[in-house]
Amino acid sequence: MKPLSAKIAAIGFCLLFFVSTAFPKAAISKLVISNGKLARSAEVTDSRLMQSSNPWFGKFIPAWNQAPRQSIAKPPAGTPRYKISFYASFLPGKPPHVVYVAYYTFDPSTHQGFVYLPGTHGWEYSTNAGSIMRPNQDGRWNLADSGWCKQINEIISRSVVR
Repeated sequence: MKPLSAKIAAIGFCLLFFVSTAFPKAAISKLVISNGKLARSAEVTDSRLMQSSNPWFGKFIPAWNQAPRQSIAKPPAGTPRYKISFYASFLPGKPPHVVYVAYYTFDPSTHQGFVYLPGTHGWEYSTNAGSIMRPNQDGRWNLADSGWCKQINEIISRSVVR
């Protein structure tokens, strides 16, 4: 007869396997960029940008899986803040819904983009935590990937109020 701990470990492994295969991470189907200097929201479906914007595997925050070694300076107060809503559908045939929310700003003087991931207060954190939790990055500004910033900045520049 196997020890109880071996049985518990086997059951835990099976549950983890079945849950992870039953609820795979969905591909991001669109981004909606709003606020800032935009006249109206910009809806984006470019597949290359969707891949890099994926909250689970994307590269929009380069060090997403590493605890920051030092504090990141906040972006300048005068830069416009844009809300980015990430949409996906977990079930075939169901319309996409918001699965992640972040805020974006760009400092033109340093050519650096920043992404703010909402902290533990409010619906945005609840939405994000339902997808992925980043305890070392939630509730603070994070440096954004320069290639991702370039794509986002191009979309914003086409949609900005002049």
